[in-house]
Amino acid sequence: MTAQELDCVIDRATLDDLPAMAAIHVAGWKQVYREIMPADELKKWTLDAREQMWRDVVEQASPPIHTLVARDDHGAVLGFCSAGPSRDDSFPIKREVYAVYVTPDAQRLGIGATLFVLILQALKAEKIDHAYTWVPLGNTAAMDFFESMGGVSIGEGVSPAGIPQVAYAWRNLAELLDR
Repeated sequence: MTAQELDCVIDRATLDDLPAMAAIHVAGWKQVYREIMPADELKKWTLDAREQMWRDVVEQASPPIHTLVARDDHGAVLGFCSAGPSRDDSFPIKREVYAVYVTPDAQRLGIGATLFVLILQALKAEKIDHAYTWVPLGNTAAMDFFESMGGVSIGEGVSPAGIPQVAYAWRNLAELLDR
């Protein structure tokens, strides 16, 4: 089954989407990062905290922050993607992809890729031609995904929580999106 066969609709995230976005985000982190991150760090990832974080993002939903959700034909959120200004002023690339998350049942159906391409198109529409994202080392599924989407590893760093991570970049969005 593909994203098209799921009959999913992609739209800007709304405040009504926040509980589902938070649930997808927290579940994804707890599943993927339980072997990578200290347990006390994962405990900080509560539904309330993530919902508030996404509320802050969605309430600033006009560019330069973009947050999209994919919904099934019943309106249930299957995944989301968000991008905007870099959270690190010293980083040479000025647009960051903050998140790409899809529910486990909807993974590997093209939903994440579709959301990601649409986010990059939104950045390109702003005349932005480059973007990057951070991925904790050890999250091989995310690393494989971003590499499959044309991302190139440009360096490593450490997250504010002390987690080693790798940066992936897309330096020519026009060329990537015109393929």
